[in-house]
Amino acid sequence: MGGQVTVCQTCVAGYKCVSGMQPVACTSGTYSGAGASECEVCPVNHACNSPAELPVACDDGLYSPAGTTYCMSCPAGYDCSNGTAVACDVGFTSADSVLSCTRCPAGSYCPVPELPPIECGAGYFAAGGNTTCTLCPAGHECSSKAEAVACAEGYYSLSGSIRCLACPPGHACPQQDASPVVCQAGSYSIGTALECTNCTAGYACPSITDGSARVKCQPGTFAGEGQDRCTTCPPGFYCPVTNTADGNQQACVSGTYSTGGQTSCTVRREMSVFFWGGGLIVPS
Repeated sequence: MGGQVTVCQTCVAGYKCVSGMQPVACTSGTYSGAGASECEVCPVNHACNSPAELPVACDDGLYSPAGTTYCMSCPAGYDCSNGTAVACDVGFTSADSVLSCTRCPAGSYCPVPELPPIECGAGYFAAGGNTTCTLCPAGHECSSKAEAVACAEGYYSLSGSIRCLACPPGHACPQQDASPVVCQAGSYSIGTALECTNCTAGYACPSITDGSARVKCQPGTFAGEGQDRCTTCPPGFYCPVTNTADGNQQACVSGTYSTGGQTSCTVRREMSVFFWGGGLIVPS
C-alpha cells in the first residue's frame, strides 16, 4: 500500500495547538511552553515579556495585574500587593514603590496616604492610624506623643501639656485638670497636696508653705483651728485656754479686772486711808 503517513510535531512554545489544527500564537500577556494546547494568562505580579518564555516575578516595589507584559512601580498612597493599585485606607500610608499600605504609627499623623507620617507637635498625641493629632487634655501628660497619661494625685496639668507638674507648696490641687488653688491664711501645704491643712487650734501658722513654722499661742492669747495669728484676750476679760476660737473668754466679775492678755482676772485691792499723828497715811 503506498499511502502517505503524516508525522505529528510538538507545538512550539509561545503557541497553542488544539486537536491537530495549525498552531496559534499566544497573544500579548499570555504564554505557553512547548506542547501546550492552551495559552496561560500571565499571573499577577509577574511579567511576560515573550509568549514563549515563562513569567518573571516582579522585583520588590513593582507590581503587575494579570495578563501584563511588564512590571510597574506602585505609586505612593496605594496598595499593590494583589496586582492592582488600590488606594490606602484612611489612617494608612505608603511610599512610592512600596507594595503594601502601613498603619500610621503612634506619635504621628497621616493627613493623606501618599505623604510620609508627620510627627505630632509638642503637647499633642496620636495613638496610631490617625489623620490628625489630638491636643493633650488637661489632667494628662503627652511626653511620648503616642498616648495621654493621666496625672497622679497631687499633680496637675492644663491642656496641651507635655508633662504633669507637682502641686507647689502653699497650694492645693483637688483636681488634676485645673490650676493649683492658693491655701487660705491659717492653712498650709508642703507640696503635692490634694487639700491644704488647717493650722492646729492653739497655734498660729504664719506660713502657707511650711507647717513646721507654726507658733504656739502664749497664755492670755488664743487661736481656733486654721488661724495665722494668735488673738490677745481683750481687756475686761480673761481667757483660760489657748486652743479655742474665743479662748473661752469670760468677763471679769465685780472687784476684779484685766488689762488684756490675761488667763485670769486680777483682784482689785481696796485702798485704806487713815490718819497717824495728824498726818495722812495711804498704805502701799
